[in-house]
Amino acid sequence: MWRALLFCLALSACSPGPSYEVSRFTGVAVARSGYETIDYAGLSRLEAEAAILRKGADVLYVLNIAVTRSDRNYPKIASIWVPGREITYTKTDQRKLVGDRQEVGYITLDRATFDTAARRGFDIAVFGPRGGHEGHIPAALFRAALAEVRRPGA
Repeated sequence: MWRALLFCLALSACSPGPSYEVSRFTGVAVARSGYETIDYAGLSRLEAEAAILRKGADVLYVLNIAVTRSDRNYPKIASIWVPGREITYTKTDQRKLVGDRQEVGYITLDRATFDTAARRGFDIAVFGPRGGHEGHIPAALFRAALAEVRRPGA
């Protein structure tokens, strides 16, 4: 179930800032920070968005990742690392955006890691056959997703 919902989350990932919405079809609530550019390396950029998905008592904490290239080559994420270890990445989409090409996916985080990232941020490295990106995802992204969950009416 979560995989299909995360795919829908990735496809709707054009919100310019923090948002909270509940699907009238699935009942899944999604709180998201909005995407922010983490690293820009010539023809390629890394963007990230923190999100929290909830349905009933089930909660999933994710970091959505997008790598976009402006040279008409599709990016391919081969691995994602945090200091000292590789983490599981799931690709959800690959798309053409006018002259750009983009790959979108996510990593899941446990609640403790998400809360720590909301205080300290999150260091990440993304590697692929055409190069890589390293960066620090600001704590504010994680706090924004948490704030949307706590917003009145959410």
